[in-house]
Amino acid sequence: MSRPDDHRAVLERAHRLHQAGDWRAALEACAPLTGAARPDADALLLAGIIRLEQGETDQGLGLMRAASKARPADPTIALNLGVAYRRLGRGEDAVAVLKEALGRAPRDLGLIINLAQAQLLSRDFAGAERLITKGLKFYPNHGALLLLYVRLMRDQGLLKEAEMLALNCRTAFPGAPDFEVELAELDLLNGRAKEALARVRPILMRDAGFVPALVAAASAHAKLKNYEELIGCRDRIPLSDPMRVMVDELCVTGELAGCEWQAMNRRLTEPAGLGQITLERAPFIIAHLTDDPVAVLTAANCLLTGEPSRPPRRPGAGKASAEAKARSGAKLRVGYLSSDFNIHPVGFLLTDLIDRHDRTGFEIIGLSLGLDDKSHLRRHYEQSFDRFVDLAGKTLDQAITEIKALELDILVDLNGHTAGRSGGISTAYAAPIQVTWLGYPGTFGGAVFDYTIADPYTVPDPDLPQFSEKVARLPDTYQCNVPRVASGREVTRADCGLPEDAFVFCSFNDPRKITRPMVALWCRILRDVPDSVFWLNVTNRLAEVNIRRAAAEEGVAADRFIFAPALPFADHFQRLTLGDLFLDTFPYSGHTTCSDALAMGLPVLALPGRGMGSRVAASLVTLHGFPELVAADAEDYVAKAKAYAADRAGSAELKRRIKAAVPTSKLYDSNRFARHMEQAFITMVEIHRSGEPPRSFDVAPLPAA
Repeated sequence: MSRPDDHRAVLERAHRLHQAGDWRAALEACAPLTGAARPDADALLLAGIIRLEQGETDQGLGLMRAASKARPADPTIALNLGVAYRRLGRGEDAVAVLKEALGRAPRDLGLIINLAQAQLLSRDFAGAERLITKGLKFYPNHGALLLLYVRLMRDQGLLKEAEMLALNCRTAFPGAPDFEVELAELDLLNGRAKEALARVRPILMRDAGFVPALVAAASAHAKLKNYEELIGCRDRIPLSDPMRVMVDELCVTGELAGCEWQAMNRRLTEPAGLGQITLERAPFIIAHLTDDPVAVLTAANCLLTGEPSRPPRRPGAGKASAEAKARSGAKLRVGYLSSDFNIHPVGFLLTDLIDRHDRTGFEIIGLSLGLDDKSHLRRHYEQSFDRFVDLAGKTLDQAITEIKALELDILVDLNGHTAGRSGGISTAYAAPIQVTWLGYPGTFGGAVFDYTIADPYTVPDPDLPQFSEKVARLPDTYQCNVPRVASGREVTRADCGLPEDAFVFCSFNDPRKITRPMVALWCRILRDVPDSVFWLNVTNRLAEVNIRRAAAEEGVAADRFIFAPALPFADHFQRLTLGDLFLDTFPYSGHTTCSDALAMGLPVLALPGRGMGSRVAASLVTLHGFPELVAADAEDYVAKAKAYAADRAGSAELKRRIKAAVPTSKLYDSNRFARHMEQAFITMVEIHRSGEPPRSFDVAPLPAA
C-alpha cells in the first residue's frame, strides 16, 4: 500500500512533466494513481486536464467527473470541471457544476467569477447580474467582477452603459489592460474596427502574447481584410487556449478570401488539431469549394446539430384562427430579416422589390440586424418599409420578443449561412411560416425553414431533395435585379492601369470565389491569348500574392493579372464598360456581380455546376437572352473565352446587344418579379391555412408584357 508521501511525489513529477510540455510522460506518471482501486482525485483531475488539452474531450471530461466523484466537496475540482464545460461552450453543464460547488463555498471568488461567466454563456443575464452583485458585496470594486459587469451590459445590448463603466474602470485600474480590450470589443460592435485596433496595439507592444488583446486585434483585422495580420494573431495564441478556436474560425474566412488554397485543402482533408476547426460544420465555406449539393446539405445539417427543431405540426392546428384572419381581409404581414439593409450586395438587389410590393394586400416590415452605416441605402430602407425595426442593439431574446409581437404571417431570412447568420432568431420560430432566400444560395439545413425560394434553372427537379426546406420556384429568376446607375464620369483604360489594345478578361467576383483550379483555367486562356490581361476585383494583399504565385506556377507572367482598387460603387459600375469578357468563377458563381456586369453591357461567360450557388450566373445570362454565354464544361469555357478574344468585332457587337437588351429584359423587370414573389407568399399562406404541411410548388409565370 503506497503512502501519501509517495502519492505527492508522483503527482509533483507528473505536474513537472506537464509544465515541461511532455504530456505523454505526465499521463504515464499519473497512470498508477488513476488506475488504482481507489483512484486519486488529484491525479484524475490532472489527467483530465491533459486529455482536454490534447482535444480528447470525452476522455478528459470523464476523468474530471471521476475526480469530482472521488472528492465531491473539493471546490477546486468543481471549478476546473465547470471551467472545462464553459470553455467547450456547454454553459448549462458548467452552471450546474459551479452552482453546486458555490453552495458549499459561497464566498469562493473563483467559483463566483466562473459561474457568472457560465451564466453569461447560457444567456442567463438575470442570474449573472445577481451573482456579480453578490460578489461585489464580498469583494468591493474587484476588477474581475467589474469586468464581468461590463460584459453583462455589452451582451444585453447596453453598449453605451458598458462603455461608460469600462472607461471608469480603466481609470480606476490603470495597470490592467482588460478594460481597454473591452473598449476595443465595444468599438468592434459599433463598426469601428480601426479604432479597436488602435486601442490594442499598445497593449500588444508591451505584451505580445496577451490573448484577449490578440483576439480583439484578430477581429479587427478580419473586418479590415488584413488577412495576413489576422492569421499572425491566431498563430500567437497558444494551442491550448480556448480562445484559439474562436480566432481560428475567423481565419477560415480569411484563408478563403486570401486565396490560401493549401490551408483550405488541409482543413478539408486533415482532422483538426488542437485550437483548430474543420469545415464539416461550415456550409457557406463548403459551397465555395465544391458544387456538390449533398456535401453542402451535410455540412448544414451538421452545423445545426443540437439546434431546436420546429415542433411537429398537428393536422389543422391554427386553421381556425388563420381562417378568421383570412375572412377579416387583413393584409399579409411579411417581415424581411437581414443584416444587410446598407451598402452590401443584398442591400443593392432588394430596393426595387420593397418599393414595388403591393401595399393593398401586403404589409412589408424590415427587421434590421446590421449597423446603421449612414448610407443612402440605409435611409432608403428606413423609408421604404411600412415599418423598419432596428434590432442591432438588442439581445437575441429581445429581438425574438419584438418579432413575435409583430404577429407576422411570413418571416423571410435574407442571411442564411452568410456572415450575418441570424439562425438564433430563426430557430425561435417567430412566425408560422419561415422562408430563407437571396443572401445564401443553398439549403439552411435542419428543420428551421419551411421554404426556400429558387427558380427552375438554379434548382432543377432532381435537386429538390437536396434541400431540407420545400422549394418555391419563381418562373424567371429567384434573384431580384436592379440595373445600376453608373457615375457617368469619363474613365479610360489608362486610368485603370489596363493596356489600351489588350483584350481584357475580368472577374469582379469576391476573391473568396477564386479557387486554385479556376486560376489554372484562366492561365490556360491567357497563354493562348497572348495579347490579353486579366482584371480582378482583389483588394487584399494576401490574395494578390497567392494569385500571382499561382500564375507563375502556371507559366504566366504575374503582371498579366491586374488588380482593381476599391472605388465608390457608381464609379465601379462605370469602369465595368472597359472590360471585354467577364469570366465567372466556379463552383460559386457571380450573383450581384453578374447582374451588375450585364446591366453595364459586359458579357459574362458562366460555368454552371450541380449546386445552386454554381448555377446563378448561368440562370441570369440565360434569362437575359444570351444562352450562348453558358459553357457546357471547363473545356468549353476555355474554348469560348478564346473564341470571343479572337473575334474582337464580334465581342464588341455582343457588348452592344447585351446593353440594348436591358430595358425590356425580364431580368430587370421589378414589377414582374414582385408579382411572382407575392404569388409565392400567397400560396405558402394558403397551404398553411388549409392545415397542410409545406410542399414544393412552382409559381405560374405572368403573361409577357
